[in-house]
Amino acid sequence: MIAIDLLPGSLYGLKAAAVFAVVLAIIRAYLARHHPFPAFGPANQVTTVRVALVALVAGLIGEPRAAAYATSAAIMSGLVTALDGVDGWLARRTQMVSRFGARFDMEVDALLILVLSILAWQYEKAGAWIVLAGLLRYLFVVAGWLWPWMARPLPPSRRRQTVCVIQIVGSSVIMLPVVTPPMSVAVAAALLATLSASFLVDVIWLWRARDRKVPLPPDTTDTFAFGWVTLAAALILLNAAVTFHNIWPTPAIGWSGEISVELAVLLLVAIFIRRATGAPSPAVRRILAAVWLMLAIGRYVDVTAPALWGRPLNFYWDLQFIPDVAAMVARAAKPWLVVLAGVVGVALFLLAYFVLNRALAIVWAALRQPAPRRTLTVVASVVVILYALQHLNASPPKVPVFPTPVTATYAKQVGFVVSALRGGRSLPASPSFDADLARVSGTDVLLFFIESYGSVVYERPQFSSQVARARDGLDDAIRASGNQVVSAFVESPTFGGSSWYAHLTLLSGIECRDPETNALLMTAHRDTMPTAFARHGYRTVAMMPGIWYPWPEGAFYGFTDIYNGARLNYQGPQFGWWSMTDQFVLAALDANERRQAQRPPLFVFFPTISTHTPFVPTPPYQPDWQRMLTPKPYDPAELDAAYSTYPDWLNLAPSYLQAVSYSYETLAGYLRQHSGEDFVMILIGDHEPPALVSGPDAPWDVPVHVIAKRRDVLDRLVARGFQPGLTPHRPSIGKMHTLTPLLLEAFSK
Repeated sequence: MIAIDLLPGSLYGLKAAAVFAVVLAIIRAYLARHHPFPAFGPANQVTTVRVALVALVAGLIGEPRAAAYATSAAIMSGLVTALDGVDGWLARRTQMVSRFGARFDMEVDALLILVLSILAWQYEKAGAWIVLAGLLRYLFVVAGWLWPWMARPLPPSRRRQTVCVIQIVGSSVIMLPVVTPPMSVAVAAALLATLSASFLVDVIWLWRARDRKVPLPPDTTDTFAFGWVTLAAALILLNAAVTFHNIWPTPAIGWSGEISVELAVLLLVAIFIRRATGAPSPAVRRILAAVWLMLAIGRYVDVTAPALWGRPLNFYWDLQFIPDVAAMVARAAKPWLVVLAGVVGVALFLLAYFVLNRALAIVWAALRQPAPRRTLTVVASVVVILYALQHLNASPPKVPVFPTPVTATYAKQVGFVVSALRGGRSLPASPSFDADLARVSGTDVLLFFIESYGSVVYERPQFSSQVARARDGLDDAIRASGNQVVSAFVESPTFGGSSWYAHLTLLSGIECRDPETNALLMTAHRDTMPTAFARHGYRTVAMMPGIWYPWPEGAFYGFTDIYNGARLNYQGPQFGWWSMTDQFVLAALDANERRQAQRPPLFVFFPTISTHTPFVPTPPYQPDWQRMLTPKPYDPAELDAAYSTYPDWLNLAPSYLQAVSYSYETLAGYLRQHSGEDFVMILIGDHEPPALVSGPDAPWDVPVHVIAKRRDVLDRLVARGFQPGLTPHRPSIGKMHTLTPLLLEAFSK
């Protein structure tokens, strides 16, 4: 099973309920004396929902430290922040604005900051000093009890609201598992310093007003110094939102001070609109916030896809597979996890929009004042000029750093769409499939595509050493079964996913790197390896455990028979996206096909599944192959050990190597099951593992091994670049589609 139980301990619910009950009791005590309206009001109801969410976060205090809990705390805190804008809007909309509602709202924020500061300490994101950030509000209240001048009401302050939002958002961010010391310590220190400075400004204002019957006007420190500070923070946020980079090998992001020319252009346009038409309307600002969010999403996809999958994303082609991926996830995961993931996705989207809209509001407000407007005009103009100079100069300066504008990324995607819709591409000619297959006449030919089996397994020393024992076991099984092996590297047409491109490339002999070629081939009548073998009396069989729906591609390939996931009818414990294991599929192949008496020779195509991302839980190897066909193929202790491992999404390499070792062990066991039999087995990787495992700039090469007793077949392959043994060597013998005629030639006289 991939889904794990995220529910915390039995005391969690009790702690959360206690926090919620205490807050409601306090609110009820203050309600009668301070609430001016007969009805509680929708705004206060939303604030009560915020209290419930804060209570859920507070319940995590004292629970075991787990990445899932920390992520949940960050997400729920983000929801609290997003709803912070909703309750105020409702109060104004329903004309139920009151000091009670404002105080209710403020105390919820204060409680959340306290809870997050305690959790940050608990998760060792910072030292115990970070709890001071959560205590400052309560120390301020206590000071008001001791010194009456500290209890005087403060004037409304945009600075105070902004610092509160920054504090909550920043505290939520450092709770994410990908944010670790020293980064989390630095962020926590900056948050505490900002919050302390804000309280200091209020204390100074109250001190100056202590002997006056009429309060002083707001301190100029509030409007001047913090006005510039909040403006700078807003600009940094807007800039970082479209200039961040990926932190490999994680989906996390970081920012190293890169500068966005798009933000400079936006500022100049906003200043021009201000001069021409006056202040832009809030509707324009909200539209720009939505546009900036789309730019941020585009930037995330642009920097994360190559880091995780090893190739850029093509929106036109790749987004078409989202329904298939969603269906796969929905079938494998628990329903409540699917719903939770959807809710979290929407919540994060709304939170990001809220933060960007607030940042733009700060910039809009600054543009009303001459000094900030003039400063931003100069700064934005300088940024645009420097960007132009860097792109016009043959030897541009390296500072400042301007990443590729996100608008250029979207323009490239538009180009992909136009190119795809224009069409007009034609397919190359197929290689000759007129081979006589005399050198493999009468023997089974087994073509196994090993999922995510890439060259990094051999060429990265730390990877190779981890699987060396299992690989040596496969080598021993090859020799013990009377076989020999030759190996090589070939270049896959895909990287990190889209395995079917590799399948189609080898089986058809035509390179397929994109869905357009795939679609064109599916409408053509071409020879394939299955049809070539079928002409020579072979029964061609596809073992497809990853296919659970109609598979029209099977007709193109020309298979005699297809075993999909439903037909294989696995009854054992679930592993991975498709429930079953590679060992079960091989056992089913034997039971249904290879052990049958008086049968024709077989050509078998089997894309494996047990080494698919996220690679764990890895099935145990079962020496009793007949038991694999029963509902209980494993002992309870073996299952407990397998299910006790969960994917570490920040470091999938150990899980990947464990899965590859299982694949080696399974293939070794299968060879020993058929010791002394005459057959040809082709083992080939479909693609490298995703880039979060293989690393940036990994080659697209995959190993291919041919195992057989027929020495003449192996000798012909060695003559074409293969190397004796299980270890392939450089250089690669070519692209994967060139392997098709090479194999057919080796199989023929």
